Amino acid sequence: MANIKCKGNKEIDLLAVKLQDGEKFHVESRVSTAFKLRLKATYTKSGKCHKNGVDYFQEKKFEHSYIKEKVQRLFGKEDYTKILVVWDVLDYNIIKQAKEQYDIEIWFIDILISQLQMLSDMGLFKGSRDDVLRTLELITAKYKVVNKRLASEKFKIMKEFYSKHHPKYPLALYYTKKGVEIAV
Repeated sequence: MANIKCKGNKEIDLLAVKLQDGEKFHVESRVSTAFKLRLKATYTKSGKCHKNGVDYFQEKKFEHSYIKEKVQRLFGKEDYTKILVVWDVLDYNIIKQAKEQYDIEIWFIDILISQLQMLSDMGLFKGSRDDVLRTLELITAKYKVVNKRLASEKFKIMKEFYSKHHPKYPLALYYTKKGVEIAV
C-alpha cells in the first residue's frame, strides 16, 4: 500500500508484505540531490528542518504516534522492518549507525532502480499495470534503442578509424544480453 493517509495530515510512503514469508516493511523515502542523508538533521537560520537526518525520519516518519497507530492497525503487533530510501549519504558510517541507533535500514534509490531494470530486462514486468513498473519498462526499452543507436554510431566511427590505421584488425559489433559490445 502506498501513500497511506494518517491522522494529523501525516502520510506513510509505503507499507509492504512479502507474500512468501509474511515479512513486513515500512518504507519511507527522501530522494534529494541537494542534501545528503546525515545522522542528525540540519536546520535553516530560521529554524526550518532540511529533513536530511535519520533522527528526523525516526521522529516524524517512523515513530510519530499517528504513524505508529496506523501501522499497528494494518500490521498488528508483529515486527516489521523500517527502510529509508535515499539518494546519497554524507558518510557511509551512517548506514551502520542508523541501524544500530534507530533500527532503520538505509537503501539507495539508484541501486533499487538498477535492480528493477535487471528484472525488467528479464521480462518480469512485461505489460505491468503498475505505473512505476510500466514507466520503468518503457524507460528500459527506450534505453535499449538509444544504446543500440549510440553503439552503432560509435561502431561506424571506430570502423573508419581502424580501417585507416589498423586494416589487419577488423571490428565486429555484438548485441548481447549485457548490451552492445564492440570487439576487435
